[in-house]
Amino acid sequence: MSLAFTGIASGDATTTSGVFWTRAQVSQSDTTGVSTNLTLQVSDSPDFRHPAFQKTVKTSADNNFTAKIDLTSLKPGTQYFYRWVGKDGKLDVVSSVGNFQTAFPSSSTETFRFFHTGDADGLMAPYLAARNLDKENYNRS
Repeated sequence: MSLAFTGIASGDATTTSGVFWTRAQVSQSDTTGVSTNLTLQVSDSPDFRHPAFQKTVKTSADNNFTAKIDLTSLKPGTQYFYRWVGKDGKLDVVSSVGNFQTAFPSSSTETFRFFHTGDADGLMAPYLAARNLDKENYNRS
């Protein structure tokens, strides 16, 4: 069996929770879905040396081979890094790394900057509004 990821995503951030998802497919060029176990790893450091959370789910045709985890018990106002891990035979297949920030508590005086666009996958970068997003200091969720 081969394994690749359609993409990774996170959202619906609260002070203590977030939603994470991906889709398993045969390869980057073959989007046929794959039934497999995928493990979500979440860490407060990008090296994942000590993951804060790990949870495994099974993809299947019943859910269009997607994995979705509603994760709770996160710390408020914290940036997390996440990735998905699956198996291709005996080898680990690791997704790209995403980052996610939980909301600050309502009593917080922290500044929160965000940017909203209808371009969910960033392919519309030619538009001036989206061209320089990576250079700005926006919170991510």
